[in-house]
Parts: sequence; structure tokens; C-alpha cells
Amino acid sequence: MLFHKKPIDYITEMEVAACIIEHEWEVLLVQRCKDTKFWGTWQEPGGKIDTGEDHESAMIREVFEETWIVLKVWETQKLFKQYFCFDDMNIAITFYHTTLIEKPNIILAPNEHSDYKWVIPRDALKMNLIEDFDLVLKEIYDI
Repeated sequence: MLFHKKPIDYITEMEVAACIIEHEWEVLLVQRCKDTKFWGTWQEPGGKIDTGEDHESAMIREVFEETWIVLKVWETQKLFKQYFCFDDMNIAITFYHTTLIEKPNIILAPNEHSDYKWVIPRDALKMNLIEDFDLVLKEIYDI
């Protein structure tokens, strides 16, 4: 379940930073591999914020660890923070966006993702997306 504003009784159990990476009207999606929660689903690169780490640093680190894409803070734009309840766990996700001029060489973290695709946001809605990610794409791209 997705909340645009933090509900009054919502206690955040995990903070996550994620990035919508775009190149020539397509977004990068990564597929969760077996042995991970929600395996087989597609999502944006990103992950858990470590203790003492700021959101931007976490997003840059997670994107690099998952894809080997090197981002700079000034190349990204903070979009919004949304509150999710996934599998009875409250996760607050801060979303960022960047547009790349060149399509990067992707090297996936084998323990996290099994595949990646560049897709037009509208076409992503037909994929097996992680819960409520379709709502995020609809909000960002007005589809």
C-alpha cells in the first residue's frame, strides 16, 4: 500500500533511496533475482540507507552497487518521498531522477538482480513490477 503523505500512526521501519534513471525516453528497470524477497519483480535501482548515511549518498552508492552506474549528486533531482507498507513492513522511499546522455554499460549485482531492461514508462506498466511501483511511474510520467 502506498501513501503520499506519512500517515499519523506510521512508524518507518526502513529508509530507502532509489533513482529513476532515464535515457532517450526509456527508464532502467532491474529484476530481483531468486533468493531475494519479491523475486522476479521489476523495479528501479536503489536500496536501504545505512545508519549515518544521507539519502543522496545512499542512492548513489546503491545505484553503483546494483548497476555499476556512477552518478553525481548534481546530476540527480529529488522527486518525492513516499511511504509504503510492503509485506507488513513500513518502508519510506525517497525517489530521485536522472537523465543520462549516454546509455551506460550495466553490470548487475548477481546477488540482487538477474536482469535489466530499458523500457518506455507506459510499457513498464505491463511488466511484473514490484508492488505499487506502477503508481510511482504513473505519478512521475503522468500516465
